[in-house]
Amino acid sequence: MRTWSETDVSGVVWSNGGHISSSRTEIMQIFLQQEDGREIDIKINNTAIGARAGNYLSLVWARTKDSDGDVGVALVNHSTRRYEIFSNRLGRLLGNAMVSLNGCFFSVIAIIAALIFGSFLGELKSILITLAVLAIPVSFVVSASRTKGQRRHVRQAYGAAIEAYVRNLMAREKAERRPSPAFP
Repeated sequence: MRTWSETDVSGVVWSNGGHISSSRTEIMQIFLQQEDGREIDIKINNTAIGARAGNYLSLVWARTKDSDGDVGVALVNHSTRRYEIFSNRLGRLLGNAMVSLNGCFFSVIAIIAALIFGSFLGELKSILITLAVLAIPVSFVVSASRTKGQRRHVRQAYGAAIEAYVRNLMAREKAERRPSPAFP
């Protein structure tokens, strides 16, 4: 195991002033031995979990039908009985956001219908086309915000499921270590 920090400095300087900012990232590199004996090398940024050589650690991986592979979502230090869920990685389990374009589709259909049957509509034709054109970005924004809300709920559900899995893992481990009662 190895730890280090990296500092990113950025800024702009003008003749009469400027702005400089920096951010620091703590990086922990761990070599974990898998059950088959092979080791994997992982780097974790800004973790609240400490570890040292000899600690028993688990990295919890998750995969969904929408993810593009396994995602490391939690680190458990069994030796200290502490864990951390990597909330910033849960989005990778959701795959690409898909926005429904149904509202846009219906607006385009209304425009086409107004153009085809415009002679029957008279002055309503231009009003109908204007409303349909204005409805396209509105329906897109509504669909995007609905998708964002749905993704937030799914991400929270994934986080809760991972937390429950880790707590269950630690509870089972604790129960297995309890000394059996002595019977006379």
